[in-house]
Formats: sequence, C-alpha cells, structure tokens
Amino acid sequence: MYRCGIIDGNGQRQGAPLSGSSGAIDDRAKDAYDLIEELLSAGFGADDRFMLAAKRLRMELLQTKGELERELLKWVLDCRRCNRTA
Repeated sequence: MYRCGIIDGNGQRQGAPLSGSSGAIDDRAKDAYDLIEELLSAGFGADDRFMLAAKRLRMELLQTKGELERELLKWVLDCRRCNRTA
C-alpha cells in the first residue's frame, strides 16, 4: 500500500515504492553493454563463450526490466488514509 503524506528529511513527499528498481536494472544492463564493448575491443569474437554470456546477461536484464515495468503499470496506488489515487 502506498501511504501518501510521508515526508522525507528534506520535506519532500516520498515517491512510490520500487520506483527506482527499473532504473537500477537499466544501469546493470548498461554495465553489461559496456562489458560487451570491452570484450570486442579486447579481441573476443561474437561467438566466444564470454561474449555470448555477456549478451545473454544483458538480454535477461532488459527482459526483467520490461516485466517489472509492465507489472508496475498494472498497479493503481491508493492511499487508504486520505482516499486518493497516487
């Protein structure tokens, strides 16, 4: 349940739970992309097992990000205390 009215130490209303999760997964996918670039520059071929593992990691991270975003879009966050949709 999202509880509106929760104020952080800076006097700002806190965001929805899990709101940064998608961005964190996206950052890890970017790291995997950087790893692929480093492997290419180090001379590893496209069919090398390290390259394939890095590409699979990136693909799985992006799939997970998509699944998480689709699930988060299904949520309607309602505050029971003030009866508002967040």
